[in-house]
Amino acid sequence: MGGTKPKRNERLPEDVDKLESIARRAPKQWRTARALQSAGFVRVPGGFRQVLRLSRMRRLARRMTTLRKRAGLSPAEVARHMGITPAALARLENQDTAEPTLKMLDLYAEAVGGDVCLSLQPADKQS
Repeated sequence: MGGTKPKRNERLPEDVDKLESIARRAPKQWRTARALQSAGFVRVPGGFRQVLRLSRMRRLARRMTTLRKRAGLSPAEVARHMGITPAALARLENQDTAEPTLKMLDLYAEAVGGDVCLSLQPADKQS
């Protein structure tokens, strides 16, 4: 995770491309900070990178829930197989925990009959 941190208003090249793509698709009435705020959008501490990270975590949570449902398992059954409480499983599936550990993802995958596949790639190759 080393490396230099961008200055507050400095945009990285990949950030600029993504932001421009989003801006082109945004309705014109949302193109000011005040309009976004009135539409219910909030400023995310950590900026654009944090938004992307949170988006990936939400996609992971949805995928987990989808796999559990496809396996025909209840949350209680999966929690029992993982050795955690149903409340802890709900936090995991809803991304209410800080970040799931690889061990928790492995336990979840085993419980639903899935597999964990990780991928690391250069930032300029992200979609």
